[in-house]
Amino acid sequence: MTIQSHSKAIATSSFLLPEEGPPASADPASGARDPWTSRALVALEDQLIWSREWVAIGYAAQIPAVGDILPFTVGNHGIHVERMADGSIAARFNFVQHGGCRSIPLQCQTGTRTRCSYLSCGYSRDRVEGFPTSLNRSDPSAHHFLGFSETPGFPVGVRLAGEVILVHLGGANPAAQGPAPIALLSGEAQSATLEPACNWKYLWQAVLAEFERDEGAGSALTGRNRAGLRLRAYPPNLLILDEEGSQLSATLQPTGINLTLLRLALRGKGGAPRALGLLARCAERAKLATTAADLGRNALQREVIDWFATRLGQSFSVPTEAGGGQ
Repeated sequence: MTIQSHSKAIATSSFLLPEEGPPASADPASGARDPWTSRALVALEDQLIWSREWVAIGYAAQIPAVGDILPFTVGNHGIHVERMADGSIAARFNFVQHGGCRSIPLQCQTGTRTRCSYLSCGYSRDRVEGFPTSLNRSDPSAHHFLGFSETPGFPVGVRLAGEVILVHLGGANPAAQGPAPIALLSGEAQSATLEPACNWKYLWQAVLAEFERDEGAGSALTGRNRAGLRLRAYPPNLLILDEEGSQLSATLQPTGINLTLLRLALRGKGGAPRALGLLARCAERAKLATTAADLGRNALQREVIDWFATRLGQSFSVPTEAGGGQ
């Protein structure tokens, strides 16, 4: 898979990921593969996770200039952040959440993000899927997000954890404080997107299966594997993999019940070959799993399952332990 490169400050070249394998075949008689991939749970995730947690959507370097806009769909809510004249970052709901439609069309109710000419809809794919953004307030498409009035849209909570932009749909001053500053390697970053055909929770479990828990500092779940990779995980959607001289960070965004978009940022000089290989391998493993139990149950996996269960309550079923794992 060839990775996109961008001209703004955050990226100057491209890098390669291992080729993706074919999508997993589904058994038409089985319906949903397990309760983790049900439409009902997806709806609850929108209400109880994406609307109530700090969500990573990108990096400050993606919007370096005044008026730069970074769109992101959080659950079923279209939002954007903008670099303001004083250097701060503002976050708002998009001007029109359902695009130009009076109601949500049937093709947009399947659980998969559609490719739509109206860019700001909470049921369509984001305007900019790469990184950094190329959209500015002066772009003719900006009105899809900003509207035509000078009055700002309804605010969204936003904060920087180091260079990571986090948003909270609960408002400008939600009670939750979010993670402490997140350390990233300095310098320019190369960017990519990867979109495996797997549920986002499956992908979490596949990645965590590769690591043994260790005691790190801060709010991250931390681990280390036999190859020397170090993991920092920030549920619901940020993973950072460190290896000697380089670093790979990934933000996860469900774009379908069994489809997850990963926005990748590669920093450092080493190329992060082990991190890239691990992520591609985990994506393939998550695609081939038929239930969450297939992905094993180590200490890190149990912690994230508990994280989901705490937020989703009795509607979230904990899989029976099966083979796999470490």
